[in-house]
Parts: sequence; C-alpha cells; structure tokens
Amino acid sequence: MANEKYKKLFSFYPCIIAGLTLLLCLSVWPLRLLGHTVYKSASLERGIFPNLNLSDGSILTGEFTPTHRQLDSISFRFLISGQAREGTVELSLSDDQGHDIYSVILESGDVMNYRWIHFPVETELETDRTYIWHLQADGYEEASLALYSGSPVIGPEEAGPFFYNGAPEEKHTPAVIYTYTDKVDKAHCLPYYTVILLIGLLFFSMCRKFEKTDEDA
Repeated sequence: MANEKYKKLFSFYPCIIAGLTLLLCLSVWPLRLLGHTVYKSASLERGIFPNLNLSDGSILTGEFTPTHRQLDSISFRFLISGQAREGTVELSLSDDQGHDIYSVILESGDVMNYRWIHFPVETELETDRTYIWHLQADGYEEASLALYSGSPVIGPEEAGPFFYNGAPEEKHTPAVIYTYTDKVDKAHCLPYYTVILLIGLLFFSMCRKFEKTDEDA
C-alpha cells in the first residue's frame, strides 16, 4: 500500500521539476532575486595619449554618474618613464555633497605602463546622483608619470566635467573604465535561463531513468 502511494506521488515529478525550473527562471528575471553579472563602461582606446602629467603633484578631478549601483573599480592607463621606488597613486571618491566615500592607494609597483590599472572601490552608489573622483600621485618627482586621455568624445557615457588642478579642462578627458556588479537584467538573463533549463532536464532524465528501473523491477 505504501509502495503504491510512493509511486503515485513520484508520478508528479515532471510537474514538480517544471514548476521549480520556472520559479528559478523567474527568480533570475524579472524578480532579480538570483544571479549577478559584470558591466563595464569604457572609454574608447583610439585617440588617447599620455598627456596629463601626474608626477608634478597635479590633482585630476572627474565627475561621473554611475549606470549601476554596485561600483567595483575605476581603471586608468598610465605611462611611466624612470623609476619611483617610493611612489604612490591615490584615488579618492566623494559624493556631490563633498562627503568622502572611498579612498585607495596603489604602490608604484602596481602601476604599470600601458595596461588598465584597476583601483578597487567596491561601494554602492545611487544611479541618479553625481560622484567625483580625485587622482593624485606622490613620490614621482624623479620619474615621469602621465595619464592617458583624449577628447571628450572618447566617453564613456558616465563621464561628466573634468578638472585639472581645479580648472575646467574641455580639450582632454581621462581614459577610464567603470566596472560594476549588479543584478541580472533582461539583456543578460539568457545564460542563466540556459543553465537552469539544462539542470531541469538533467533531473528529469534521472527521474525518468529511475522510473523505468522501478517499472522493470
């Protein structure tokens, strides 16, 4: 009797698997309860040159409006001539009210030529507010440190006004990458759906195989 009840309950496994699969898919999007993805918003790499000097103690200031809430890093490209054993580059982040949010310092050994150098920020922002970053180097008096920049058309879309030593600079804007981690949106949900459906099919095949084995017995 108990065995018959067990078989009757087990016969509903296709509906149970289908229901759980649908629920997980909905949890990814539109409910956005599961999963996350990485978003990058970058300047164009064409038409950029190392023409913003940092080794003389200049302070570079840029405004931006984030496109996602969770900002992971802000990246720049540098050109270094010579050695600065004690050199550091500091990136600080503040809101539009002047309140400090985050600050990170990289040693000279972490700042390499030509590559995108990532300053980890890992902070949550509001997408309808403007934020300001400040970039300043120290200890590069005997070495040349320059930041790559281009005309304002290089973007990215977040980029706002740029200031060089407090003065508005309209001809140049730093080449920058803003990297975010955020919940999955409609445009990026397909890979998650695919994995969930494959897992659902796998469970269905396992249950089906178990059912046939039980019938043969």
